[in-house]
Amino acid sequence: MKEKLVNNQSLKLISVAFAFVIWIAVVNVSNPEVTRSKTVPLTVIHGEVLTTAGKTYTVQNGESVTVSYQVRARDAYRIDADNFKATIDLENLYDVTGSVPVSVEVVGNRDLINASPVARPGVIRVLTEDIQNKSFPLTTHPVGEPAENFEVGSMTLKPETVMVSGPVSEVGRISSVGVKVNVSGASEDLSGTAPVTYFDANGNEIQMEDDRMKSEPGDISYYVDMLRGKSLPLRLSVGGEAAQGYRFTGTECSVKSVSVVGEPGLLEGLREIAVPDTVLNVGGANADKSVTVDLNQFLPQGASVNGSPMVTVTMKVEAVNTMAYQVSLARGIELKNRREDYRYKLMPTVISVELSALPETLRSITANDLHAYVDVAGREPGTGEGTLNLTTPEGTELVSVTPFLVSVSTETEGSASLPTETRSETAGTAWNSQTGESSGENEDASAASGGASGESTFNRTVPNESAPHESAAETHT
Repeated sequence: MKEKLVNNQSLKLISVAFAFVIWIAVVNVSNPEVTRSKTVPLTVIHGEVLTTAGKTYTVQNGESVTVSYQVRARDAYRIDADNFKATIDLENLYDVTGSVPVSVEVVGNRDLINASPVARPGVIRVLTEDIQNKSFPLTTHPVGEPAENFEVGSMTLKPETVMVSGPVSEVGRISSVGVKVNVSGASEDLSGTAPVTYFDANGNEIQMEDDRMKSEPGDISYYVDMLRGKSLPLRLSVGGEAAQGYRFTGTECSVKSVSVVGEPGLLEGLREIAVPDTVLNVGGANADKSVTVDLNQFLPQGASVNGSPMVTVTMKVEAVNTMAYQVSLARGIELKNRREDYRYKLMPTVISVELSALPETLRSITANDLHAYVDVAGREPGTGEGTLNLTTPEGTELVSVTPFLVSVSTETEGSASLPTETRSETAGTAWNSQTGESSGENEDASAASGGASGESTFNRTVPNESAPHESAAETHT
């Protein structure tokens, strides 16, 4: 029996196979195979293929992939992301879809990893775009305020141009390229280097975070000449009269004040830059009139405007309207120096006062603003021409006043010969000559006032007007 078991080859083979199965079972129970994953950075290779073709690229799915792998449970702790290398090869870029397959290579602990690791996603999308190279002239941008009584003079940059390279979409955002130099508290010349700054069409700085954007050179050398200077306001004098039916209303200027540089002793005596009315003349204008002025010609020799001396001054001209205001003794007209034993009457009872001014000015005026009065001092019973005294509001001109008579009677005569004076309901109304409309309700009295004949007699008080016109420069942005 013993010899039969020892010499039975078939039984021996069955025993070995059975032992192997038992060993596998024990290993799998005590140290099973598990699936784990790591986040692995994505590496792009052969990018020069696109660069040579004048293109750049962007990886749209992100900068990493998830790599899944199989490892024994007892060895799982020994595996980390550095054991894998995930790559996409742009030589394998499929132009139609822009997709590239991801390759995963085991670069560490290769003997511990079972089977081939798998990347998710397995395909990466790559967006390609043309590269644009564009040259920009460099501009200077001083930042901060220099020391008191100092101004920034000339700023020199070397080189004066820069070549910007990057995706067409990013380069297209750039309107200008400049260098920002900090001049805060500076009282002497400055020099150094600074990186370039990109600006959009509105002059706003562009925060360029795309690392594909390059400039050559990257740093620019600068030299700043600091000058002792002074800021002077502009005083603008305007001469002439606008065309008939129009009025000069003020000036607009591209700057309010300018920086002037020169010898300290010369600058000390300067208080303003006066532009005379021989340069700014609104004569005969029926619309806004703009004039470009060289401010240096109004500065003494040895002083000059820091920067461009050219400014644009616009003289504003607007059309005027006329409006008639209805006044009477019942409203708007005061009798001065009247006697208590006399009765007074105006014929017609309603008087029209016509003014010309800008439309918004006319709309704001009422009959009471005219401060109209008739002085009857020394008048005896009878009828005679009347004189209307009034004050024209600021910004208006008197066009006409309805002629009228003043009738004076005693109390006894008034009762016998004159009708009782009635209050006019149209007093204080206004007639707009541009629209042909009255702001009052009773138009009969207004028509009666316009029908009187004879020359008008009136006195008026006009606010002081200076000629030529002077105004401070206004800044409009």
